[in-house]
Amino acid sequence: MRTKEDVWLQKEFQEAFVANERRERIRSGKVASALVVFLCLRGSSWIATVYPERWADFLLLRLLCSGLAAGLWALHNTSFGSRHYRFLGIPIALLPAFFISWMIGITEGPESPYYAGLILILSRSMRSYTGARANLCSR
Repeated sequence: MRTKEDVWLQKEFQEAFVANERRERIRSGKVASALVVFLCLRGSSWIATVYPERWADFLLLRLLCSGLAAGLWALHNTSFGSRHYRFLGIPIALLPAFFISWMIGITEGPESPYYAGLILILSRSMRSYTGARANLCSR
């Protein structure tokens, strides 16, 4: 009689697990990248009401962030992305966090309304990275 531990040790099971994980991580990476592109650009209308004098500067930062996120989305569709999918997820979360931090730094600092956005991004990003994912990334 086989135990649960025996199933995990089977080579076929391990290969199927890794293949499924790759597909899911690539799919979720594409979705996350697309959301960063869309939501970063969508926030540009908010800038015009809160920081009308900085609208052009912040629009350029948001366009740069969206462009980099689009590049990450494109990487998910390449053989390089398929081989290194474990490392593509972290930059997706770091891009908006970096650009929001930049905008916080050139406005009111912690008093900036952007601070709430940074906290939201960081809290959502950290929830999705469990110890198991961190362990997988270190392989």
